[in-house]
Amino acid sequence: MKIVRSSIILAALSVLLMLHCVKNIREAEVGPADAKNKILIAAYYSEFKNTVTQSLADRFKDKAKITVIPLEKIGDIDPKRYDVLVVIDALMAWQMFNPWTRSAIQKLKDPQDKKKLVLFLTAADPKKNYKFMDVDCITSASQVNKEGEIVEEISARINGMIR
Repeated sequence: MKIVRSSIILAALSVLLMLHCVKNIREAEVGPADAKNKILIAAYYSEFKNTVTQSLADRFKDKAKITVIPLEKIGDIDPKRYDVLVVIDALMAWQMFNPWTRSAIQKLKDPQDKKKLVLFLTAADPKKNYKFMDVDCITSASQVNKEGEIVEEISARINGMIR
């Protein structure tokens, strides 16, 4: 009886894990193809981060060509093709960053490329003036009622970078 019960619980947990893994940031391109400015948004999936990502894409779609990708694909992009690189990730005590974020920042050897990076991290205990690898970060807890404030703060940084 215990074996059957354990098997059912294990199967249920496996299904939940698979369903969670299936969710991801949907790749998209919006805005005019010939736009003067190009913005990349690479994000790690959560409902909160997805809402922030979509809000940013909607806000800038008339001013720039926006490319949205899942965070794990950031290593495939050429940072020189974009005027702004927005990375949306989670800051977790036991790992700090997803390996994709760390790798993407390390890949930015040219100081000019690093200046066009906007790094937003969700954290259980957000800090003001957080900096990682010489990049000023925006941090916030994933609170549904804070999405607008975060979009405003990220947008202000983007507006300071686009022409």
